Amino acid sequence: MTTITFFTHGAHIKAIEMSGHAYRSPSGSDIVCAALTSAVRLVEAGLNDVLDVGAKAEIFPERTRVKITLPENIAADKALACGTLVQAFREHAGHLKQEYPGYIDIKEVDYDA
Repeated sequence: MTTITFFTHGAHIKAIEMSGHAYRSPSGSDIVCAALTSAVRLVEAGLNDVLDVGAKAEIFPERTRVKITLPENIAADKALACGTLVQAFREHAGHLKQEYPGYIDIKEVDYDA
């Protein structure tokens, strides 16, 4: 099962961690893992390559784990876009969980910087 953890502070998502394999199909052909991997890569690209906010992206392929942490001080002109991007990922992950029950677990925990 793939577990996605959203680290929140109030209404704001401060970090996203995704780990594990969905095991719907063998590694390399699993559409659930492919959908989630593509979506989290889009978030990282949006944050760092498009918005250039300097989010910390930690990728551990040997442990099937990715963590993206937003910086503490995001410029006001980019904060709304960042929030929209990570919130869209949360919504997308929730839709995938409904479409593929038993393969995705979503958690929300309080963020301690």
